[in-house]
Amino acid sequence: MLVILGYLVVLGTVFGGYMIVGGHLGALYQPAEFLIIGGAGVGAFIVGNNGKAIKSTLRALPKLMRRSKYNKELYMDSDGIAVSADGQIPPAGHVVT
Repeated sequence: MLVILGYLVVLGTVFGGYMIVGGHLGALYQPAEFLIIGGAGVGAFIVGNNGKAIKSTLRALPKLMRRSKYNKELYMDSDGIAVSADGQIPPAGHVVT
């Protein structure tokens, strides 16, 4: 829920600020620009990679849409370990004898 709220705040402030300074929202929506940028990216990817890499990438795309196996609890545990380890490292320039 907080993520959705955060996105709404970001979008509201960005687009609201743009409109306050006199910007027209219609100027931000440029379908041809999306086509140009997307097509250039796909074309550059095809030119820059061999067939094996392209096929491998296409096979991997569905994995991007899956739900992550990592959750908030795992991230918090990992962060706790990092913070704990950081407290045991001497400051830079300090010589340990």
